[in-house]
Amino acid sequence: MTDGQIITLIVSLVVIALGVTYLYVYHKKVGQTKKTSTMDTKTLLEALGGKDNIVDTFLDNKRLKIHLVNPKLVSQVLLKSLNVSGFLSGKELKLLVKDNPIEVKNNLDKLRNEVKG
Repeated sequence: MTDGQIITLIVSLVVIALGVTYLYVYHKKVGQTKKTSTMDTKTLLEALGGKDNIVDTFLDNKRLKIHLVNPKLVSQVLLKSLNVSGFLSGKELKLLVKDNPIEVKNNLDKLRNEVKG
């Protein structure tokens, strides 16, 4: 091998090593951000009209479906402040929860049960 080929090989290996390191760090950060929810469930409960307005909650992919007693008690202003989009169909509200919907549902159910007890 000539000196030029050796230098090219070393530079290539360094670039590959940096690329692999970057992908590893990026993947690790993305995984961490998806695990935590930044939604304030107390505000969400308030936006939904309180604990007495919620009949049941369940998940369908990233949609949090909530059966309501009175849909008129839902605060669109508070939902917008939480950056939650959704739509109402009869007495069922479907919210699109982008960051960890399972955690949001569990926290909401836990908060509802604590308030009841």
